[in-house]
Amino acid sequence: MVKTSFKLAQKKDLAEVIRIYNQGVLTLKAAPDVEVVTVDEKEEWFEGHLNSQHPLWLMTDLQNQVMGWVSLSKMYDRMVYDISVEISIYIDEKFQGQGLATKAITFSENQAQQLGYRNIVALIFSHNHPSKKLFKKMATNTTVNIQTSR
Repeated sequence: MVKTSFKLAQKKDLAEVIRIYNQGVLTLKAAPDVEVVTVDEKEEWFEGHLNSQHPLWLMTDLQNQVMGWVSLSKMYDRMVYDISVEISIYIDEKFQGQGLATKAITFSENQAQQLGYRNIVALIFSHNHPSKKLFKKMATNTTVNIQTSR
């Protein structure tokens, strides 16, 4: 496994986050969007992760190259869900298959606990077999399958 550091995303990181996200969009199995998105379209979403209870971390290598990102997002506006967050993981296609998503889950579990969350939920499309396999391997109860006709 490649040496990985996690650092909180900053406003200057938005373009890199969107570049990696759009790789997931193009696979038609990892992202909820069906067309690539622009930095402008995701600016409000991204700012919601800055300095908040719902952070986004960049995953970087020893040369500070961004290999992917992981975020914790608010699930719903109902108070009963305040103890739960949704996890999103996007790994740059150049770095997939190197155990980075496993590291992202472990890191996020620790961070979520420190932030006071008790549940992490992953929304995974039914045809996204690598993600389903990953969460099964991690022996978590965080996966919700979404059937889709994409």
